Amino acid sequence: MGILDIFKKNPVFEINVLDLEDIDDKYYYNGALFSGRMNEYYESGKIAATVMCKSGEMISPLKEFYESGAIKKIRKFHKDDMVAETGYFENGNLEFEIEYSNGRKVRRIDYYPSGKVQKIKPYKFVERYNDDVPHGIETFYNENGDKISEAIWKNGMPDGSFDLY
Repeated sequence: MGILDIFKKNPVFEINVLDLEDIDDKYYYNGALFSGRMNEYYESGKIAATVMCKSGEMISPLKEFYESGAIKKIRKFHKDDMVAETGYFENGNLEFEIEYSNGRKVRRIDYYPSGKVQKIKPYKFVERYNDDVPHGIETFYNENGDKISEAIWKNGMPDGSFDLY
């Protein structure tokens, strides 16, 4: 039975990521571009992560799970570029949100386990580091939602003092 026969009988072909080959950010199974659900597992056998692929590329959000089954992280892509990333505490509350533009990190918001905003940090791409680095004013909040301090970042380096309120 060839891979095409498997797809005809089971249109949502599931496979362990360890059985795939990653070549230039495309996933292959037995030399062919993979289409179906790609899963990663904990040692216990529970799903750690899952994503749908078509012609070797991820086409659905990549979902990561705690071993309990609760969602840990969701990463959204457009083609090969990251669009958004959202993390969750095991209780289901937001842990962080990261915004991207053209595959580059723009802003990160971190949350307390209660769901209140903890800090907001802006980013930009810096060629000399070949990475997205903090740039702008990072704002910190207490668990009541009051602004407690700010830090100034310039091209990934601290550039100013923290202002306590």
